[in-house]
Amino acid sequence: MVDLAMLNPERVDQDRWNMLDSFIRQRSPMSLPSIASYLVTLDYQAFLAGRQGLDVPNEYERLQSAFGTATGKGLHLPEYDPVHGSNIEVEVSAGHRHGLGALSSGEKEMLAIMYFVRRLSASGGILCIDEPEQHLHPTLQAALFKAMEGLAERAQILVVSHSVNLITAAPLGGLIDLKAPDDGSANQLERLKEKPDRLELMGVLGVTPASLLQSDAILVVEGETDAKWLGTLFPIELGRTHVIVAGNADKVLAAHDALSSLPIELPWLCLRDRDLLKDDEIAEMQSRYPALHVWPKRAIESVLLDGRLISRVLVLNGVNVTPTEVEGWLRECAEPLQEEVLAAIVERELSRAFPPPVPAAGTGRFARMEQVYRGYVEVNRNRADELTTVLERERTLLESRWPTEWHKLAEPKALMGNLQRRTPLFRTVSALETALLVRAREEPDFRPEGFEEFRLRLASTLGGGAPQARA
Repeated sequence: MVDLAMLNPERVDQDRWNMLDSFIRQRSPMSLPSIASYLVTLDYQAFLAGRQGLDVPNEYERLQSAFGTATGKGLHLPEYDPVHGSNIEVEVSAGHRHGLGALSSGEKEMLAIMYFVRRLSASGGILCIDEPEQHLHPTLQAALFKAMEGLAERAQILVVSHSVNLITAAPLGGLIDLKAPDDGSANQLERLKEKPDRLELMGVLGVTPASLLQSDAILVVEGETDAKWLGTLFPIELGRTHVIVAGNADKVLAAHDALSSLPIELPWLCLRDRDLLKDDEIAEMQSRYPALHVWPKRAIESVLLDGRLISRVLVLNGVNVTPTEVEGWLRECAEPLQEEVLAAIVERELSRAFPPPVPAAGTGRFARMEQVYRGYVEVNRNRADELTTVLERERTLLESRWPTEWHKLAEPKALMGNLQRRTPLFRTVSALETALLVRAREEPDFRPEGFEEFRLRLASTLGGGAPQARA
């Protein structure tokens, strides 16, 4: 039905007051007038303007374009229907069509919000939309924001949201953080662009605005396995934490330096593997990097290889075995890996004694290449000359350490594979790892000590305050 009066500014204002009155007094949900009638009226308005030769924007085409960009569906012009008077169809892929009523609930809500934003823009005003993501598919959330941005013009739109998609789509200058009430602060609102420390953090570490607004802490880890496994083990703590995957141990330490140099309000923690470091090396490293947590064993997989936890998983699956027996299995599985540990230690010691060559500054590109190549000739010669001496020294040291430290030193992926073959209850290493992770999460009494130590430190970090060194 065509109703040109619905475009009248006074009618728009009256509709808004009626909706507010209905919501405040009667506690009934706000409902928008017929979108179909509005679209038909917009099309008729464009028809009249064209017939009169008036140069006015075609509002129907604007909504058509915005809806098409957001959903990938074509909104056709109204057509005459002998039964219903008018009909508007939507074209989907492969040329198929359906009526407005066949749109999904999210698409209907998107079209309704576009309709109201456009009406409000005609007279100016402020529209507050509370959590539109509740009724919108994730793929429509960012598209809706961009559509509103293009349709608003004279209107101001305030969107209250927890959606990562919407926050990411919003311009940085328009992001406002609403903090919890605090007796020490008179203003709970804070524009993100007015916090230079947060802007610098985004630039240095690639942290997104959505992460800053939705996280209570930052955790830097070495690899994807750390991030994935910790999310499985501690979903509550990790749900409040933005995790940055640095890539390797050196990059974790670099991230620590970067975070230390920024006066950011979010608490943070860095996590790295122990690798083959000795106790005194770890102590020295943690004194230099107070917000660094180091796994007590070689890597996160090493922590998972715990006799009590493995025994618990096997018993629950019908294999009656004690933690002591499992420790014996692990010791046997680790024995063939001793040579790999020795090779890794020897290579590390030789690299420290004879580091890679560094070309002189100020020389040309190819001159530097030549310096590096010639430098490596000398470095490799020196390493080869010292190999036997270093090998014998480190072999003796490893033989003395192995009986008590094999669980810290053995390469964990290979050890996990050997254990899986020893206990064919699980067909793959991944299945065994998943079973251990789930049990460690569900039964804290059987959780390896290294995981619980980390959880407590992360919980302390989430409590706020400056990063503290591990006791």
